[in-house]
Amino acid sequence: MSDKKKIAIYEIGAALQARINCEASGNKDWLDKHTERIERIVADHFPTGSGFDSGTTFNFEASQPDKLVFNTSFHHMQEGMYDGWTDHAVTIWPSFALGIEIKISGKDRNGIKDYIADAFHTAAMAEITEPSAEPVKLSLASVENMLGNNGKQVPNQFRIITDDGVYFQSYRSVIAYKERSSGKVYLDAEKWDYSQTTGKYRNDFLREKRADTERKIKSGEYTLTNLN
Repeated sequence: MSDKKKIAIYEIGAALQARINCEASGNKDWLDKHTERIERIVADHFPTGSGFDSGTTFNFEASQPDKLVFNTSFHHMQEGMYDGWTDHAVTIWPSFALGIEIKISGKDRNGIKDYIADAFHTAAMAEITEPSAEPVKLSLASVENMLGNNGKQVPNQFRIITDDGVYFQSYRSVIAYKERSSGKVYLDAEKWDYSQTTGKYRNDFLREKRADTERKIKSGEYTLTNLN
Protein backbone atom coordinates (compact mmCIF):
# COMPACT_ATOMS: atom_id res chain seq x y z
CA MET A 1 0.00 0.00 0.00
CA SER A 2 1.53 3.31 -1.08
CA ASP A 3 1.17 6.69 0.58
CA LYS A 4 -0.71 9.45 -1.21
CA LYS A 5 0.15 13.12 -0.57
CA LYS A 6 -2.71 15.61 -0.51
CA ILE A 7 -3.15 19.28 0.46
CA ALA A 8 -5.03 19.84 3.72
CA ILE A 9 -7.43 22.62 2.67
CA TYR A 10 -8.56 20.89 -0.54
CA GLU A 11 -9.11 17.63 1.31
CA ILE A 12 -11.31 19.42 3.84
CA GLY A 13 -13.33 20.98 1.01
CA ALA A 14 -13.79 17.60 -0.72
CA ALA A 15 -14.75 15.88 2.54
CA LEU A 16 -17.24 18.65 3.34
CA GLN A 17 -18.89 18.24 -0.09
CA ALA A 18 -19.10 14.48 0.50
CA ARG A 19 -20.57 15.14 3.96
CA ILE A 20 -23.24 17.43 2.46
CA ASN A 21 -24.14 14.70 -0.05
CA CYS A 22 -24.45 12.14 2.74
CA GLU A 23 -26.62 14.50 4.79
CA ALA A 24 -28.94 14.97 1.80
CA SER A 25 -29.21 11.24 1.19
CA GLY A 26 -29.57 10.33 4.88
CA ASN A 27 -26.40 8.23 4.99
CA LYS A 28 -25.43 8.77 8.63
CA ASP A 29 -22.56 6.28 8.72
CA TRP A 30 -20.58 8.02 5.98
CA LEU A 31 -21.64 11.47 7.20
CA ASP A 32 -19.97 10.62 10.52
CA LYS A 33 -16.85 9.33 8.73
CA HIS A 34 -16.47 12.54 6.71
CA THR A 35 -17.04 14.60 9.87
CA GLU A 36 -14.32 12.66 11.68
CA ARG A 37 -11.91 13.07 8.75
CA ILE A 38 -12.32 16.85 8.70
CA GLU A 39 -11.85 17.05 12.47
CA ARG A 40 -8.75 14.83 12.25
CA ILE A 41 -7.12 16.99 9.55
CA VAL A 42 -7.82 20.15 11.57
CA ALA A 43 -6.47 18.58 14.79
CA ASP A 44 -3.33 17.28 13.06
CA HIS A 45 -2.41 20.27 10.90
CA PHE A 46 -4.05 23.52 12.03
CA PRO A 47 -2.67 25.92 14.66
CA THR A 48 -2.50 24.77 18.26
CA GLY A 49 -0.16 26.03 21.00
CA SER A 50 2.30 28.94 20.61
CA GLY A 51 -0.48 31.42 21.39
CA PHE A 52 -3.24 29.33 19.83
CA ASP A 53 -3.63 27.74 23.23
CA SER A 54 -7.24 26.63 22.73
CA GLY A 55 -6.45 25.13 19.34
CA THR A 56 -8.55 25.40 16.17
CA THR A 57 -12.02 24.08 15.42
CA PHE A 58 -13.89 23.74 12.13
CA ASN A 59 -17.22 25.58 11.85
CA PHE A 60 -19.46 23.12 9.99
CA GLU A 61 -22.54 25.35 10.07
CA ALA A 62 -20.82 28.40 8.53
CA SER A 63 -18.80 26.49 5.93
CA GLN A 64 -19.40 25.50 2.33
CA PRO A 65 -16.95 23.50 0.14
CA ASP A 66 -15.66 26.73 -1.44
CA LYS A 67 -15.75 28.76 1.81
CA LEU A 68 -14.23 27.06 4.85
CA VAL A 69 -14.54 28.69 8.28
CA PHE A 70 -12.34 27.93 11.30
CA ASN A 71 -12.58 29.28 14.85
CA THR A 72 -9.60 30.04 17.05
CA SER A 73 -8.44 32.34 19.86
CA PHE A 74 -5.06 33.89 20.47
CA HIS A 75 -3.55 34.17 23.96
CA HIS A 76 -1.62 37.44 24.13
CA MET A 77 1.40 38.19 26.32
CA GLN A 78 2.67 41.50 27.68
CA GLU A 79 6.08 41.77 29.34
CA GLY A 80 6.25 38.01 29.84
CA MET A 81 2.75 37.73 31.35
CA TYR A 82 -0.45 36.50 29.74
CA ASP A 83 -2.64 39.48 28.94
CA GLY A 84 -5.97 38.28 27.62
CA TRP A 85 -7.43 36.66 24.50
CA THR A 86 -8.76 37.73 21.13
CA ASP A 87 -11.28 35.54 19.31
CA HIS A 88 -11.11 35.05 15.55
CA ALA A 89 -13.01 33.42 12.70
CA VAL A 90 -10.65 32.45 9.90
CA THR A 91 -12.36 32.13 6.52
CA ILE A 92 -10.49 30.43 3.69
CA TRP A 93 -11.61 30.37 0.06
CA PRO A 94 -9.73 27.52 -1.70
CA SER A 95 -9.19 27.56 -5.45
CA PHE A 96 -7.06 25.11 -7.46
CA ALA A 97 -6.49 27.79 -10.10
CA LEU A 98 -5.89 30.83 -7.87
CA GLY A 99 -4.59 29.35 -4.62
CA ILE A 100 -6.28 30.40 -1.38
CA GLU A 101 -7.67 33.64 0.03
CA ILE A 102 -7.79 34.17 3.79
CA LYS A 103 -9.81 36.63 5.88
CA ILE A 104 -9.43 37.05 9.66
CA SER A 105 -12.20 38.50 11.83
CA GLY A 106 -11.84 39.96 15.33
CA LYS A 107 -9.55 42.58 16.90
CA ASP A 108 -6.17 43.18 15.28
CA ARG A 109 -4.41 43.51 18.63
CA ASN A 110 -0.68 44.13 18.18
CA GLY A 111 -1.04 43.34 14.48
CA ILE A 112 -1.90 39.73 15.32
CA LYS A 113 -4.03 39.17 12.21
CA ASP A 114 -0.98 38.98 9.94
CA TYR A 115 0.55 36.31 12.18
CA ILE A 116 -2.72 34.36 12.23
CA ALA A 117 -3.03 34.57 8.44
CA ASP A 118 0.52 33.25 8.00
CA ALA A 119 -0.08 30.38 10.44
CA PHE A 120 -3.32 29.35 8.72
CA HIS A 121 -1.83 29.67 5.24
CA THR A 122 0.96 27.27 6.24
CA ALA A 123 -1.56 24.87 7.78
CA ALA A 124 -3.98 25.03 4.83
CA MET A 125 -1.28 24.24 2.26
CA ALA A 126 0.34 21.50 4.32
CA GLU A 127 0.81 18.15 2.62
CA ILE A 128 -0.97 15.37 4.41
CA THR A 129 0.04 11.78 3.85
CA GLU A 130 -2.58 9.08 4.09
CA PRO A 131 -2.41 5.40 3.20
CA SER A 132 -4.04 5.04 -0.21
CA ALA A 133 -6.27 2.16 -1.14
CA GLU A 134 -4.72 -0.63 -3.17
CA PRO A 135 -5.35 0.10 -6.84
CA VAL A 136 -8.28 -1.74 -8.38
CA LYS A 137 -6.93 -4.67 -10.37
CA LEU A 138 -8.81 -4.71 -13.65
CA SER A 139 -8.89 -7.73 -15.92
CA LEU A 140 -9.41 -5.24 -18.72
CA ALA A 141 -11.69 -6.11 -21.62
CA SER A 142 -12.35 -2.67 -23.11
CA VAL A 143 -12.62 1.05 -22.43
CA GLU A 144 -15.17 3.20 -24.19
CA ASN A 145 -16.24 6.81 -23.91
CA MET A 146 -19.70 7.61 -22.65
CA LEU A 147 -22.02 9.04 -25.31
CA GLY A 148 -23.67 12.46 -25.18
CA ASN A 149 -27.24 13.33 -26.19
CA ASN A 150 -26.02 13.83 -29.77
CA GLY A 151 -24.62 10.29 -29.89
CA LYS A 152 -21.02 11.49 -29.97
CA GLN A 153 -18.29 10.36 -27.60
CA VAL A 154 -17.83 12.53 -24.49
CA PRO A 155 -14.22 13.22 -23.46
CA ASN A 156 -13.08 12.23 -19.94
CA GLN A 157 -16.17 10.10 -19.20
CA PHE A 158 -15.49 6.37 -19.53
CA ARG A 159 -17.16 3.00 -19.24
CA ILE A 160 -14.55 0.36 -18.34
CA ILE A 161 -15.70 -3.19 -19.04
CA THR A 162 -13.89 -6.05 -17.29
CA ASP A 163 -14.48 -9.74 -16.73
CA ASP A 164 -15.75 -9.02 -13.21
CA GLY A 165 -17.93 -5.99 -13.84
CA VAL A 166 -18.30 -2.53 -15.34
CA TYR A 167 -16.82 0.72 -13.99
CA PHE A 168 -17.80 4.33 -14.64
CA GLN A 169 -14.81 6.67 -14.51
CA SER A 170 -15.08 10.48 -14.65
CA TYR A 171 -11.75 12.12 -15.49
CA ARG A 172 -9.28 10.27 -13.21
CA SER A 173 -11.77 9.09 -10.58
CA VAL A 174 -13.77 5.87 -10.48
CA ILE A 175 -17.34 6.86 -9.59
CA ALA A 176 -19.33 3.64 -9.76
CA TYR A 177 -18.90 -0.11 -10.21
CA LYS A 178 -21.46 -2.74 -11.19
CA GLU A 179 -20.45 -6.24 -10.16
CA ARG A 180 -21.21 -8.72 -12.91
CA SER A 181 -21.92 -11.81 -10.81
CA SER A 182 -24.26 -10.25 -8.24
CA GLY A 183 -25.45 -7.08 -9.99
CA LYS A 184 -24.49 -5.14 -6.86
CA VAL A 185 -23.62 -1.46 -7.31
CA TYR A 186 -20.81 0.33 -5.47
CA LEU A 187 -20.35 4.12 -5.47
CA ASP A 188 -17.32 6.09 -4.39
CA ALA A 189 -18.22 7.74 -1.08
CA GLU A 190 -16.45 11.03 -1.83
CA LYS A 191 -16.83 11.39 -5.58
CA TRP A 192 -20.21 9.86 -6.50
CA ASP A 193 -21.93 13.26 -6.76
CA TYR A 194 -18.97 15.62 -6.88
CA SER A 195 -19.99 17.69 -9.90
CA GLN A 196 -22.84 18.31 -12.32
CA THR A 197 -20.94 16.61 -15.15
CA THR A 198 -20.16 13.57 -13.02
CA GLY A 199 -23.81 13.40 -11.98
CA LYS A 200 -25.11 13.53 -15.54
CA TYR A 201 -23.02 10.61 -16.77
CA ARG A 202 -23.43 8.65 -13.53
CA ASN A 203 -27.18 8.85 -14.17
CA ASP A 204 -26.60 7.54 -17.71
CA PHE A 205 -24.39 4.73 -16.40
CA LEU A 206 -26.95 3.66 -13.79
CA ARG A 207 -29.91 4.47 -16.06
CA GLU A 208 -31.75 6.37 -13.36
CA LYS A 209 -32.19 9.84 -11.84
CA ARG A 210 -30.25 11.25 -8.89
CA ALA A 211 -33.26 10.85 -6.59
CA ASP A 212 -33.35 7.12 -7.39
CA THR A 213 -29.65 6.82 -6.58
CA GLU A 214 -30.09 8.65 -3.26
CA ARG A 215 -33.00 6.39 -2.33
CA LYS A 216 -30.97 3.26 -3.05
CA ILE A 217 -28.01 4.56 -1.03
CA LYS A 218 -30.31 5.27 1.90
CA SER A 219 -31.95 1.85 1.70
CA GLY A 220 -28.60 0.06 1.49
CA GLU A 221 -29.21 -1.29 -2.01
CA TYR A 222 -26.14 0.67 -3.17
CA THR A 223 -22.90 0.59 -1.15
CA LEU A 224 -20.74 3.66 -0.60
CA THR A 225 -17.07 2.76 -0.45
CA ASN A 226 -13.60 3.90 -1.53
CA LEU A 227 -13.13 3.15 -5.24
CA ASN A 228 -9.98 5.28 -5.64
